Order: sequence, then structure tokens, then C-alpha cells
Amino acid sequence: MGVLNRDKFPLRRGSHARTTPGAIARRSLAARILAMREDYMTYEQIVAALARDGSATITATRCQQLADQELKDRVKVDVEVMRARHLARMDRLYNRAEQIGLSPRPDAVAALGQAIRVLEREAALVGLDAPKQTEVKDTTQYDPTPATIEDFVAQLAEEARADAARAGGADAAQPAGGARDPG
Repeated sequence: MGVLNRDKFPLRRGSHARTTPGAIARRSLAARILAMREDYMTYEQIVAALARDGSATITATRCQQLADQELKDRVKVDVEVMRARHLARMDRLYNRAEQIGLSPRPDAVAALGQAIRVLEREAALVGLDAPKQTEVKDTTQYDPTPATIEDFVAQLAEEARADAARAGGADAAQPAGGARDPG
């Protein structure tokens, strides 16, 4: 068995090292918490179970933080590696589509269309596309700046009467105060 070359693989020292006793205990506790979560235990139940066996005294919030961090550590995705793989795949697709598109085959036009879609996806992936502009349109029927609150209330009341008249309700003929004529 060979000797580990410390120059090539330096040790991480300090509070962020993964092999300090505190880090090992924290990762072990987080693994236990995740195992309990897999058994459908709530964080409060996990805290009670850990307190019962005397292994840890933590809050439910800290328990959730440890579980979240452990999940993040287990599922780390290297975005740059994924982007490089995707770009390599798109290059192969583009090259193949270009070969077919420049040949006298009947599916040449479809292949060129595919090549264009690959280039559009690649441009979006590497951030070459400008963000799409969206236009915000105000669809309200109200005067955006009535002079007074009374004007605004009057405008709302007028619209309510118009809606009632369109609906053909009996309330359309009622005055705004709601008083009825006894006769």
C-alpha cells in the first residue's frame, strides 16, 4: 500500500474541515436525523427521541437545519460539469444535424431546423439570449388617481349600478341609499 502524498492532497484545517471531531459528530447526527425522517418521524419526535437516548439536546429548527445540510451534501451537483456535458451533447447533435442538412437527403430541411433549435438552446444555456421583455398592461377601468376618496367611491357605486342594470336585476332601479318607496 502506498503512502498518501500530503503535497498533492493537503489537509483542510480549521472549523470547516470535514474530519474534525465536531464535524464527524455533526454529520453522524445528521445521518441519524435523516434515517428517522425516512421513518416518517416529525422533527419534534426526532428531538424527543434524541433527548431520550441522551445523544443530543437540540431544537427542532436545528434538527431541520442539520437534515437539510446533510441532504445538500449528499446531492451536490457540479453545475459547470453538467453545463460542459450538455454543451458537448449539443455540439454532437448540431454536427450530425448539419451533416444531414447539407446532404441531398429528403430530411435535410428538418435536420437544418433541428440544428437551429440546438443553437437556440445552446445560446440560452450559456446566457447569450437577452432576457425577454414583457409589457405590463393595466386592465383596470378605474381612474388611477381620483381627486378624492369620495370620487373613487362614487366611481365604484356607478360601476356597481351599471353591472346590476346589465344583469337585469331588480336592484338596478333602487337608489344608491337603498331606501324603498312604500307605494
